[in-house]
Amino acid sequence: MDGQTYSFEQKLSHHIGKHSLKFGARYGFNGGFRSNPENPNISFQNKADFLANIPSSVTPTFGSPSFTARMYDLGYHGPPQANATKPLHSLPRKPGGFRVGLTTRLKWHRTT
Repeated sequence: MDGQTYSFEQKLSHHIGKHSLKFGARYGFNGGFRSNPENPNISFQNKADFLANIPSSVTPTFGSPSFTARMYDLGYHGPPQANATKPLHSLPRKPGGFRVGLTTRLKWHRTT
């Protein structure tokens, strides 16, 4: 599948007294398309059969139908993280924030 992929991320942090606030957001887009028509394989024994249109074998092939597709990815994370004034080795190892993520289902549309 061929197509385009975009993603944008931004993270912000701000220190207030002993606290460090960290926020971030993410947007992603995955798009694609496929155009895969396939032709049957036709073979002839010789030139005379070809000119008379008498095939020796015919193999039908079925490609995937043409389509376009897209999928979106949205995310946000935030609030208070660890105390910014203590040394790193003394920071508590507790999760201090939250994350929210949303990924849409793949939506595709047949183009033929």
